This record gives sequence, C-alpha cells and structure tokens, in this order.
Amino acid sequence: MTRNWKLIRLHALLAALLAATPTLADDTSKNTDKPDPVQKQLNELKEMVAEAKRQLQDDIKDLRNKVDHNRTDFNTYAQGSLRDIEGLKEEVARLKTDIEALRKNSNTVNRQSGYAPSTTTAPATGRVELYNAWPGEVSVVDNSRTYRLLPGERRLTDPLPTGTFTYEVLGVTEPNRVRTLTANQVYWIHIHP
Repeated sequence: MTRNWKLIRLHALLAALLAATPTLADDTSKNTDKPDPVQKQLNELKEMVAEAKRQLQDDIKDLRNKVDHNRTDFNTYAQGSLRDIEGLKEEVARLKTDIEALRKNSNTVNRQSGYAPSTTTAPATGRVELYNAWPGEVSVVDNSRTYRLLPGERRLTDPLPTGTFTYEVLGVTEPNRVRTLTANQVYWIHIHP
C-alpha cells in the first residue's frame, strides 16, 4: 500500500516538474548557492526513485526466499511420496510371491479332514400352505413361527420336519391344534369365516 502511495507521489512530482516554467540560461541574477524549488523537487524525486528501487529489491528478495522455501517443502513431500510408493511396490511384490507359493502348495498338498463324513441323511420335510379367505388380516402360528396373511393371500411355510406339528389361527381357532405331516407333503390350512 505504501509503495502505491510512493508511486503516486512520484508521478505527482514528475508532473509538477514538467509543469514548472523553464529557466533561461542567460538569467545570471539568481544565486546558485541556494537550490531552487526545481532542484529541490529533483532531489526528492531521486530519493523516491532510490527508495522505490530498494523496496523493489527487498520484495524480489522476499519472493525468492518464499520460492526457495516452497521448493524445499515440495522436494521433501515428493521424496516422502516416492518412499511410500516404493514401499507399496515392495508389498505388492511380496503379496504376489505369497499368492504364487500358496497356489503351488495347494496343488501338491493332500488335505485330510479330522472328521468322518456324516452318514446321516437330511431329515425329511414337508410344508404347510396357508390360505386366508377371511375378510380381514389374520395371524397363523405354525410350530412357534407366526405368519401374517392379508385377505385372499396364499403362502407356503418354511420346510417343517415330518411328523406332528401344531398350529393356531390367532383369535379364530383353539391353541396348539396338532396335525401330522408326511415327507414331501403340502398340508393345507384354509382360514374362512
């Protein structure tokens, strides 16, 4: 800001200098020991130019210091990044080597289970089909699992083990009605008014 004002003042002095009336060379009546106003202004102008030059040199020096500092910071950051990248490359190479070793070992090694194979077969199951012909929503409890049915909705339960199962239509039938389910059978429960 002060530099701008100094430049403005410099321009004003130059304008005043140029606007001053010229002195004729044959005017010898003046005393040359005392500086006239034009000489005074010229000296001030020289001082201002010298000050502006010093200020400009200081600004250039500050900018160079900042650039050098930023260059040092950038170089430090770049070197750290390069070290990180090299570390990642080494880690990837190590992982590739480990994967290849695992692939080679998995083809040549015989594996043995510590448990005997199961001789039991999966238990036979059946399902229950629920159909709601009731005018409102109902809930059916089938072996402790509740199914909500909207009017007109038809749904199959999860597979149930064969044998007996219990069901109840909440608020409609008595609790724990017992029925028998055979293998691969679909037992049908029709809820109607």
